[in-house]
Amino acid sequence: MFIYNPTMLMIDPTGLAVTAKEFPLPPVMDIIVVVITSVTGVIALSSALEGFFKGVMSPIARVILAVGALLLIYPELMTDLAGGIIVLVVAAWNIKSNKTAVASASI
Repeated sequence: MFIYNPTMLMIDPTGLAVTAKEFPLPPVMDIIVVVITSVTGVIALSSALEGFFKGVMSPIARVILAVGALLLIYPELMTDLAGGIIVLVVAAWNIKSNKTAVASASI
C-alpha cells in the first residue's frame, strides 16, 4: 500500500528531487482519507478471506467483498467510491441475512 500511495507515510513527493532530505507533509484530509479507506479495505479483505463478517458468508459474497476491498486499498477517488459502495452493500446484505437467519432459528 505504501508503494501506491506515499501519503500513508505522510510524505508528499510530488515535484521533489529523488535526493530530497525533507519531504513536505501532504494535506491532513488526504492522510485521513487514505487511512480510513486502507483500514476499511484491509478489514474487508480479511473478512473475505476468512468468510465471516457478522455471520458466515457465501462464496459469491466473499469474492465480491474481496474485489471491493482491493478497490479500497488502491488509492484513487473512483476506486475508493466503488470499493466503498461494494463493501457497504455486501456488509449490509450479510448483516441483514444473518439477522433473518437468527430470527427464524429462534422461533
